[in-house]
Amino acid sequence: VSNGWKPENITFMTYAKLANLTDADMKALNPDFYVIDEFHRAGSEIWGCALNKLLSIHGNVPMLGLTATAVRYLDNQRDMADELFDGNIASEMTLGEAIVRGIIQPPKYVLSIYSYQEDLERYERRVKKSKRRITRDLAEEYLEKLRRMLKNAVGVSEIFKKHISSVDSKFIVFCSGYEHMLEMIGQCRKWMRDIDNAPHVYSVYSLDSQSEQQFKDFKEDNDPEHLKLLFCIDALNEGIHIDNISGVILLRPTVSPIVYKQQIGRALTAAGSSVPLIFDIVNNVENLYSIGTLQDEVQYTVTYYESTGRGDLVVNDAFQVIDEVADVKKLFAQLEDVLSASWEQMYDLAVQYYHENNESLEMPAGFMYQGYPLDNWLRVQRRIYQGKVSGILDDERKAKLESIGMRWDSMVDINFNRMYQSAYAYYQAHGDLYVPCSYIDENGMHLGEYIHHLRKSERKQRKSLLTEEQRKMLTDIGIDWTWTKERNWEENYALLAEFMTKNPHKSVPLELKTVTGGSLRNWKADQVTAYRSGKLSSEKIEKLERIGVYLSASDKWTAAYSYALKFYEKHHHTNFPQKYVVNGIWMKIWWDTQMNAYFGKSKKLLTAEQRELLEALNIQTHKSVAERRWFEVYEFLKTYYTKHENITVPGDLTAPNNCNVRTWICAQRTKYKKGELSEEKIKLLNDIGMVWQIDLFQEGLSHAEVYAKTNGCLLLPSNYVCDDGYGLGQFLIRIRKRKKQGTLSQSQIDALDSIGMIWDVLEERFLLVLEECREYYAEHGDLHIPRDMVGKNGVKLYYWVTDCRRKVRNGKFSPEKVELLRQIGINA
Repeated sequence: VSNGWKPENITFMTYAKLANLTDADMKALNPDFYVIDEFHRAGSEIWGCALNKLLSIHGNVPMLGLTATAVRYLDNQRDMADELFDGNIASEMTLGEAIVRGIIQPPKYVLSIYSYQEDLERYERRVKKSKRRITRDLAEEYLEKLRRMLKNAVGVSEIFKKHISSVDSKFIVFCSGYEHMLEMIGQCRKWMRDIDNAPHVYSVYSLDSQSEQQFKDFKEDNDPEHLKLLFCIDALNEGIHIDNISGVILLRPTVSPIVYKQQIGRALTAAGSSVPLIFDIVNNVENLYSIGTLQDEVQYTVTYYESTGRGDLVVNDAFQVIDEVADVKKLFAQLEDVLSASWEQMYDLAVQYYHENNESLEMPAGFMYQGYPLDNWLRVQRRIYQGKVSGILDDERKAKLESIGMRWDSMVDINFNRMYQSAYAYYQAHGDLYVPCSYIDENGMHLGEYIHHLRKSERKQRKSLLTEEQRKMLTDIGIDWTWTKERNWEENYALLAEFMTKNPHKSVPLELKTVTGGSLRNWKADQVTAYRSGKLSSEKIEKLERIGVYLSASDKWTAAYSYALKFYEKHHHTNFPQKYVVNGIWMKIWWDTQMNAYFGKSKKLLTAEQRELLEALNIQTHKSVAERRWFEVYEFLKTYYTKHENITVPGDLTAPNNCNVRTWICAQRTKYKKGELSEEKIKLLNDIGMVWQIDLFQEGLSHAEVYAKTNGCLLLPSNYVCDDGYGLGQFLIRIRKRKKQGTLSQSQIDALDSIGMIWDVLEERFLLVLEECREYYAEHGDLHIPRDMVGKNGVKLYYWVTDCRRKVRNGKFSPEKVELLRQIGINA
């Protein structure tokens, strides 16, 4: 809320924080209602376990989940709406449907390309390598047409000027990486020059400590006299909306379908009244993103509403797509057609296949015939026929294809026919259609996934994926539309029982899958959650207990204690090995948890009976886990001191218990200052030369002096770390900042100057790059530097020279700098 007010009856928590809560912390929350945002993230192993634990503690609390993508595409297509909410979806809407119903404004989508050079060069090489003269001659004609067309093509600058109607506009610009972002910032300044000669530029990326401030400044920038551009790398893809955004500019060379939709979604908002602009500007034809999916969603929704008598809901039946390079793409497609196997050659192969396969053109997806991608070629012909891609398909070619049984149906119908044949074969062999989700037939058809998807869609009463005729065809061969949980549970139980019987001392591996492709370990955890929520039948409880699944915390504690007792009786101690596992219980972790609880180092409570049982294992001889780990690190550090006669340890030195030693030493100094360190520990640390007070400035100065002697200067990256782990780059940044603030003493400044401190990094870098350009000019007599040439200081010299020319032209440099640049040919 703008005035800073927050509701007192709502607790906000990240998944990461939830994972760090103890059982007692979770119990103390006592919620009336859960709102689980971005609930697809609960599918991760650690966060999912934490959420399941919370739900088991407060099992009967109603909950609402929100997400744009319930399916975890990279996690075996897990649908978290099924796993968390039993498929109960209150509302779901595609981006296309939201546009059709007028909930969000339909965008203006502009397609263009900013560099054709790579495409031309690639095709020129292919033309030269062609063995047939007739092919080379014809391809060269297309190349010449392309050269003429591209020479006269509308440039990106004109496209932006044409479609951006006001200088008072805000755009988010998506880039692929840091180098790409730097290059595109320079390019965008050129492209926007006719609209605004000095646009306000901001950047956000994960490694920049200023990103949060940059993002805030961008949101608050309301200067009506300038464009506002926010450049992003892997940021703002989801969950972030900015008021008064004018649109997005997509410059990423490649992007996943989900990220692509998330990025264009930044321009679309339910509160918007103006038409959002989406500029899809890429560097070659291969990287043009397909807007066809969104157009198909819109068309599908319009058709659906009109066919069901709900046409009054249709507010927008399309949105504007402006393809500034349609003619160029068509020429490239025709050139590709010339250089690839000819249409007639591919048609002859299709005729052969048709006669060899019982006069049918049905084949598996991606099928290669005699080394040629016949299935892909047929798909392209269908897409040309449907107007989805450009290409040559005249009446004569259509007639030829139809003569060998070519069907122009959508791929949905064709895929159904293929899957039906596979399903019929399965029915003939098994007498039913209870197909495991992972089942793939001999022709490579993913029948299991297909049947599972159909069943789920019909069960949830969403828009049917099938016609009535198709539905009847499947019903007639035994598909059970209601088959879901019970059979699924039994099959998953059988998988779990088989594993636990063969591997009584191992945890269920995360990669072991259920029949529907999910994680069997997560399925096991779900049964525990169901038990603690009272949702598991007595029959299932009995079955799970029979194979050693611990459904209650007390059962698990009792079992773990029995394993600890056996270990103690055999070894006379409880120092469990790190990976000692019994029936899925990691004994070292369990034991450490009990020790922390017994010695009061955690909020976990033990019953009187449990305390008595632990004491029977001679527990009095044990220290708490924190204490034991302290002495483990100390002994390791003592050994280091004996060998080196100091405890100035490298930054990456790690003790056997995975504790970073330098961090541990810093923590001891902090505790010493606060009076939280015992006399015993102070004495022990003094014995190995502990220095309680250190001069931070002197420590940084000594590292800087070593670096300067080794490298000849103090110009280094901000993230530079010395061999011993000291962050010298950050130290120099802090020192420069302190000098500006006037908090450095003169003696400190003098000490830094004596080792060659660089106070103005930009000025020093300018002089270094200038010297590189001077050397290039002396050798070549000009500054026609290749675009991809990177200098010794990591700077792309071509773009540096171009930027200098612009600054000279705009009067951004002092007369002294202008003269230095003029000497090597850099003028306005």
